[in-house]
Amino acid sequence: MDLTTLPEPTPSFDRFRKAILLEEEPDRVPFFEIQIDPEITASLLEEEVISQFDTDPEQIQKRLLQDIRLMHRLGYDYVLVWNMPIMLTNFLLTQDTADLSRGVRPWQGEGKGPISTREEFDRFPWPDVNKRRYTRFRFVEERLPQGMKILAPLPGPFETARALLGITSLAYLIYDDPSLVEDVFARVGEIITKAIRSISAIDGVGGVIVADDMGFKSDLMLSPDLLRQLVLPWHQKIGEAIHENGKLFILHACGKVEKLMDDLIKVAKIDARHSYEDQVTSIEEANRLYGAEIAVLGGVDMDLLARGSEEEVKARSRQIIDACSPGGGFALGSGNSVANYVPPQNFLAMLAEGRKQ
Repeated sequence: MDLTTLPEPTPSFDRFRKAILLEEEPDRVPFFEIQIDPEITASLLEEEVISQFDTDPEQIQKRLLQDIRLMHRLGYDYVLVWNMPIMLTNFLLTQDTADLSRGVRPWQGEGKGPISTREEFDRFPWPDVNKRRYTRFRFVEERLPQGMKILAPLPGPFETARALLGITSLAYLIYDDPSLVEDVFARVGEIITKAIRSISAIDGVGGVIVADDMGFKSDLMLSPDLLRQLVLPWHQKIGEAIHENGKLFILHACGKVEKLMDDLIKVAKIDARHSYEDQVTSIEEANRLYGAEIAVLGGVDMDLLARGSEEEVKARSRQIIDACSPGGGFALGSGNSVANYVPPQNFLAMLAEGRKQ
């Protein structure tokens, strides 16, 4: 299976939007991802693709054109254009052992972040988002295939503040310096909300994906009360900014976040949630619990996508489609992202099952 064998794409963001908003069951299952790693893109397009960390403008535009071609050819109704309102640098590196290796793999440091004192807060190079031109969005907007829109993923307030403080340092500072914690979350929330307000006002943008991993395998990273105090008000403001511009508010949240779901649905007013793991909350269970109020997206467990056979991926995808697609409110995709350790043929197998009526 390769891109040349795929049917001619017929993108329709209007179809995708209606499915997400539970307005109707679409004529085919929509697809959803928050990220397709550059190594997967390179393998499927059979050409070199720049690293996601490359900052050369010409190379970035080349990569954006590749993303447009790939997502259009695969049958998505949108193109992903990431935005990072606050650049994070405290990453750790280890050897990348994936078949499509990038050499080293980064992950967020869990100890002390760049801000642990009031002095470090004051010295931190906070960006002025009022000066941002969002040129990547304009570039893609001018080149979108007919029927497609942009979905804009960006890190959310908890994920960003947690990285700036470090999760271990954050746990201490909640007791040692709560005012500093409050100020970090407030500054982060203000910057992200301003960025989202500008992004969601762009005509070519159909929705915003806020990536805010607030949970782990069995619970939330902070107590529900602390998240309601520090994070939820910003999700509410973010939702208002997105919806004022008539765009979709999609939350990507890993982990066990059920204790906060009622707030996210009724206060923040998310339109959909993405990122499901079978050992935490399967997408079928999420659909049973929340499918009457929001859309559920993705759901094909990462372990299966990475280590299962093509037939196993197809079988699980069919189970999810049959359980979640009737009536709309669903889009098929990975339980997290199409990481470079996912065999490209498994990715294509999942989408192939989604094309079957």
